[in-house]
Amino acid sequence: MSAIAMSPSLRGSGRTSAAPRAVRASRAPRLDERAPHLAITRRGRAVLVALALVLALGAAFVGGRAVADAPAAPQRMVQHVVVEGETLWQIADAVTPRGQSVRETVTELVRVNGLPSDQVMAGQTILTPSR
Repeated sequence: MSAIAMSPSLRGSGRTSAAPRAVRASRAPRLDERAPHLAITRRGRAVLVALALVLALGAAFVGGRAVADAPAAPQRMVQHVVVEGETLWQIADAVTPRGQSVRETVTELVRVNGLPSDQVMAGQTILTPSR
């Protein structure tokens, strides 16, 4: 345990009461006053330019994807009857436009026709894009 001993010379709380003094209220800023001029440093300008550049590149990237992901115009489909010895790859090769991937056409034919695989049988009727 500890004990605090007080000296007889230390009486009271040690606080002195001061005479009340007048306090001036601060005035509210007026609407017609202009704000102090804001100075932008060289580094601040560089940050703003970099931010604008990043935003512009981001908008160009997202905008480009939105155009690329836009749904294509509906394509006219025709019925094709598979003949003996014909494969889906041969059919896809015949209807694929020049410069496009036959693999993508096969995948699309499987999806459109609800096929379980890329195997077809003679006499089977499938939908193909008209050429």
